Amino acid sequence: MTRIRPFAIALSFAISFAAQAQMPLAPDTPAEDAWLAPAPWLDPEAPAPVAPYAGPKAVIAVPAIDTSNLAAVVAAYNVYYNVAMPAVGFTGSTAGCNPGAISLAFQEWTISRINYLRAMAGVPGNTTLNGAINGQEQAAALIMAANGTLTHSPASNMLCYTAAGAAGAGSSNLALGGFTDSIPLYMSDPGSGNEIAGHRRWILHSRKSSFGLGQASGGTNANALEVFNSGAAAPSLPNGIPWPPRGYVPLAIFPASLRWSFGLPGANFAAANVTMSVNGNPLAATVISRTANGYGDNTIVWSLPGGHSVTKGSVYTVAISGITGAASSTYAYEVRPIDPADTVLPPSRLGNISTRMQVLTGNDVLIGGFIIQGAAAKQVVVRARGPSLVPFGIANAIANPRLELYSGPTVIASNDDWGAAGNAAALQATGFAPSSAQEAAILTTLAPGAYTAIVSGVGNTTGVGIVEVFEVDLPDSPLANISTRGQVLTGNDVMIGGFVIQGQSPQTVVIRARGPSLAAAGIPNPLANPVLQLFSGATVIASNDDWGTAANAAIVQSSGFAPSNALESAIRITLNPGAYTAIVTGTGGGTGVGIIEVFAQ
Repeated sequence: MTRIRPFAIALSFAISFAAQAQMPLAPDTPAEDAWLAPAPWLDPEAPAPVAPYAGPKAVIAVPAIDTSNLAAVVAAYNVYYNVAMPAVGFTGSTAGCNPGAISLAFQEWTISRINYLRAMAGVPGNTTLNGAINGQEQAAALIMAANGTLTHSPASNMLCYTAAGAAGAGSSNLALGGFTDSIPLYMSDPGSGNEIAGHRRWILHSRKSSFGLGQASGGTNANALEVFNSGAAAPSLPNGIPWPPRGYVPLAIFPASLRWSFGLPGANFAAANVTMSVNGNPLAATVISRTANGYGDNTIVWSLPGGHSVTKGSVYTVAISGITGAASSTYAYEVRPIDPADTVLPPSRLGNISTRMQVLTGNDVLIGGFIIQGAAAKQVVVRARGPSLVPFGIANAIANPRLELYSGPTVIASNDDWGAAGNAAALQATGFAPSSAQEAAILTTLAPGAYTAIVSGVGNTTGVGIVEVFEVDLPDSPLANISTRGQVLTGNDVMIGGFVIQGQSPQTVVIRARGPSLAAAGIPNPLANPVLQLFSGATVIASNDDWGTAANAAIVQSSGFAPSNALESAIRITLNPGAYTAIVTGTGGGTGVGIIEVFAQ
């Protein structure tokens, strides 16, 4: 594709960053006099070009970034992207048609920042600088700077024309204007003719292995970034290539053009559509391109409403549906703008978990599970209570609960009557000793892993009981992914689960209520159709019956925690620190064995 833009006409490509004035922009962000022509097109039927290679240079390879971890995102931004730009050091001249060279430090800085952007998007951030083709990139940039024009097919009568420059122009992203850092401009991809976001797609191309770089200045600055050279095979990309990325995203890298995109190698977006919301409110998303081959990976591009301002603290939900040729027909995710200059609070965590329900016999005892994450051992108190529930109006409380703690199939601790424990004094000192002498408790230190607590009645007695897990110490090994299984009855005998969000910042969780899927595990009499309600104090803050009917069902699906049965319930929600209660009942008063689960994300 060839399109020559005379300097005066190219003014229509100017980016206005005024609407994004609150955004802490990256170092040397392009000014308003910055222009792009359409991205270079590569015939998908042609053999893949193989450029000569010389390297490696001191380009920083950026490891995978966990964009769900705020602290990790901020650290990566400051280490790899928010770095002072070195001098360009252009040694050539447009007046003398000398392409010259640019400083190695500037080249390495540019490609290292590209690697950061790639890692944020979920593609390998290990591309290198191909010094063998920098000569043609310098020649291409010189033609653009000398003529004040952008074209992928320069005419032989243009100022400073060379065959090497023409070759570079045909295989490169090209930019022109009063700037020195072209990468934010390529990633924004503004202007008429760039609806396909081709420049961005080439930078984020999943098969990209190296880049060549040229920069020239004369009447204006010009940049050439070679993009056609690529590796042999695409990496596994289960989450696609979203831009802006999923998870926490620094404001500085959001596209000022308001053009968002989602790419996936080999996917067909011809019938795909995009739906969005911001802070729970619908946000119009207008698809502007479903272009497939010729510009890196197949990608769908959509625009946000004109004048929309991306602000920190917002939560955007994105769902792309109707995709074919991919592992899933729908991909959904959240985008959370942040200001990396803000103080990063320690991540919140699940803690002090409990479930109250009927303790019966056989398969219908109370079974609670929890996971300790991290690398350090954690001291916990696990309790089984019954008699102390009577003052709270529970008339049929289990009279004498027994507690067993398992690691896999092995009993690692047990107790009947907490005062009889060998470490009863230490248990008393924690403040978590039960108030009734007939209740059970275990104080123990556990290595990271999965554990199961089983509550039964001494002598096969039955009644309402509660199992609880409390953190005694708080090393970086949080409780996570808690669950409880047992009989869901009616009235006071429904299943009631409690958990606490500890910390100073919100925590996203998925809460599930399952029943039908337990049948496959050999559980008799599973609850046929569970209903889930989430309370903060006495207020219902969320509810669900049949997870697929939830407004954010696509996000639940993409979380990996969607129930396998359509009749089961799930709530995905971001909660402030505090105590919460989840109640599971059966539709129409139905009863049976159910399980309640809470997963931290």
